[in-house]
Order: sequence, then structure tokens, then C-alpha cells
Amino acid sequence: EKVSANTRQKMRRFLRMVDDSEELRITHAVAETYDRDLDILIEFWKESWAHRKSSEVDRLADKYRRIVRRSLLSGDGYLPVLWRGEAPLGALGHLVDHQKGAVSYFVAGRDQSCKSPPPGFVLHAHSIRWAIEHGHRTYDFLRGNEKFKYSFGASERPIRNIVVRAKAG
Repeated sequence: EKVSANTRQKMRRFLRMVDDSEELRITHAVAETYDRDLDILIEFWKESWAHRKSSEVDRLADKYRRIVRRSLLSGDGYLPVLWRGEAPLGALGHLVDHQKGAVSYFVAGRDQSCKSPPPGFVLHAHSIRWAIEHGHRTYDFLRGNEKFKYSFGASERPIRNIVVRAKAG
């Protein structure tokens, strides 16, 4: 309803490009590839954010790695990686809520020099398709109002944060 005809066409074209390609492929992290795929995701993320996060980049990268790793180990994570031959082009870390039928995009990393196909766009389109195929009803972009999220039909909703602390600290 909210995705333009142009964006739907673009999604189909890029997904077909990957599906039909001898050179391009998308893999999904499995136990044997968790470390490799997490390294790809986090290294690309660090390259993208180092200039903005400066002294915090390593701490945040470690935090994101732990969160995505735990979600994968518990069966509540999804980590697709886009490849050209043996070179990774990008990766997305998702949190999956099977009970609510929701896939939440959590963290991304991509090769900034790759323009075609656009890794982030392709991976989100692929992840949305994966979520639908697995019976999930919601693909959540979580926080942030980045322009690309709206091209996928995202709508804003209020977010509340609750902090729970023990009396003893």
C-alpha cells in the first residue's frame, strides 16, 4: 500500500538480478559461518560509522556483535550477507520475534564503494521477502528517520523507553 510502483519495480529488478546471477549471491548466517558473517557486518559498520562515532566505535561495535551473536545463537536472529564472487558487499543484522511475527532491522554494514547493486537496498528487499516467506507480518526499521526507510513504506510510530533497575542498584 505504501511502497511506490517505482520502488516495487526496483526491488523486483534487483532481487531478480541477484537470483539470476552467477556472480552475485546472498547467504544466511548459520552456526558454521556466524564468526565470519559477524566480522563482515561489524567491519563494514565500523568503516561507515568510525568518523561519526570516533572514540565510541569499538565499544558500540562490540555491543552490536554481542547482541546479534546472542540472537543468532538463540534462533532469534537473521543475518543475510550479499556477495560478489568471494567478496562480501554488505550484511544486515536482524532480531526476529517469532511470537509477534516481527523481523526488526538492527544493524547494517556495507561496502561503501559498491553502487550496483546497492547492497543495503538489495539486502532489505531480500529480508522483507524472507520475512514474508517465513510468515512474519512486520518488518520493523526500529529507530531513526533515515530517508531510505520511507521508500520501503515505513510509517512512524511513537517509541517509549522503560528503564528497570533493582533497588539495590
